[in-house]
Amino acid sequence: MIPRLARDIRNELPEVKGYSERNIGYMIRFAHEYGPPPILQRLVAKLTGIQQLVVHLPWGQNIILMEKVKDHAVRYWYMRASLQQGWSRDVLALMIEGQAHERQGNAVTNFVERLPPQQSDMAQQALKDPYIFDFLTLDEPFHERELETALVRHLEKFLIELGQGFAFVGRQVHVDVGDEDFYTPAIIRAWG
Repeated sequence: MIPRLARDIRNELPEVKGYSERNIGYMIRFAHEYGPPPILQRLVAKLTGIQQLVVHLPWGQNIILMEKVKDHAVRYWYMRASLQQGWSRDVLALMIEGQAHERQGNAVTNFVERLPPQQSDMAQQALKDPYIFDFLTLDEPFHERELETALVRHLEKFLIELGQGFAFVGRQVHVDVGDEDFYTPAIIRAWG
């Protein structure tokens, strides 16, 4: 049935693209997973939960999510994160591969004891545990200094790629927090 439909569309509407057998299969799967698509714009307002997010994601991201994330609660997490963070299809695939949903907000901190609730929640969600640095190709075990050097090297390449308007402020920038001294590996500032 699908091969014939794809062939008929190609014969009747040769200028229309996107109706390959594979894509029609994805469309059928999409309809089964999320229900009938909204036909009128006002229907979008009536959608809830996962359907509300589906209509805002690009087709390629929806395909990746259908193929790689079977659990609907986890899929919902990636949909929300993708929209909030502005992830591209490739970044979304990397986040799924790295299981970002299991690491986000799991770092051990004292934010709850030291910050007001709203700030505590925001700070906690900004951290992951563990961080994955596979792109650095360091041999384990490695020292903190080796990690810092490799990260700064990648950061320099990244800033050069970004071009004008970005600056590398420092390698070990001193920060006072209460009675303690800390040194951050690097700070980037965008100049407007």
